[in-house]
Amino acid sequence: MKKNYFLLVAFSFFASHGQHAGYGKLAAAVTTQTNVVSSDLSRPQENCNTIVINDTEEQNGAFINSLGGAKAAVDIPMEAGTSMVISQVKVTLSSVQVPTYAHLRFFNSVTSVPDPEDPEDYAHPNPGDILFNVTNTQIIDVEELAFEPSVQLTIRRLTLQLATPIVLSGNAVDGRYWMGVISDASAWAVTAHPDTNEGVVGEFIHVGSQTRPWSPVTGFEGLYEFTAECSLLGIAENAPQGSTIWPNPTNDFLNVSLAQGQMVSEVRIYNVAGQQLKSVKSNFEKISVGGLSNGVYFLKIVTKDGAVFSHKFVKQ
Repeated sequence: MKKNYFLLVAFSFFASHGQHAGYGKLAAAVTTQTNVVSSDLSRPQENCNTIVINDTEEQNGAFINSLGGAKAAVDIPMEAGTSMVISQVKVTLSSVQVPTYAHLRFFNSVTSVPDPEDPEDYAHPNPGDILFNVTNTQIIDVEELAFEPSVQLTIRRLTLQLATPIVLSGNAVDGRYWMGVISDASAWAVTAHPDTNEGVVGEFIHVGSQTRPWSPVTGFEGLYEFTAECSLLGIAENAPQGSTIWPNPTNDFLNVSLAQGQMVSEVRIYNVAGQQLKSVKSNFEKISVGGLSNGVYFLKIVTKDGAVFSHKFVKQ
């Protein structure tokens, strides 16, 4: 089992009129490299829990909702060919009353274009389009961590039960996902190591609003925890000569043709995250795929003599 522990604090940034409000010390800009943390994915189904917690007495945070539509997101680095299945999420939020809900929003990643007239501007990943929301969450545990008297907010760690696991595929994004929190809490507690960038997972926390684009806040990271399993997708085309499937792309059916003398024992269909979606056992030459959503899949074929090989296909 592999766990990544990151011992961190919180931070804040002040603003009004559609900009980002916060509490605690103002973040100081630094230029040192972020700490990139990655899990060992050399073996399938390894635990890749990520734990980001407060390690100082300072209590700070980035507001996650306001009249100006303030927002914040942290990145989740993902290598191509890897899969992450998240079974539980904890987020550390600040509020007066105990939050009644905490939902999650996942974004893809885009790279900014530096301003040629600004020598201090640089290209960096940003949250892009919204990929999906996770609203089927239930708060099953609330742990009070601290109280910030300057703004009369209590910092609490919320454990979210997911109705279904969150499946992330490194093949679906360019290097990372971004995760935001949607809640009736006031703020998302964050780290405060601007001088060392200690514990930052991949990129710094990014903030934005309805009127301002996403931008990184150097040295800070949102506090959250994942209970997750990571694995190599481990599925690639390796079909021998004489083995074919058609039509590809397909709408309803795939025809399967093997080399002379071979017979099908079983076929299995997987998505790009490595999840098995369907299995059919018999000797046949056609398999129905009409119930699949449009996308890319892998058809793994097991023959009567024990050979195993795969084809990639597109359902449209």
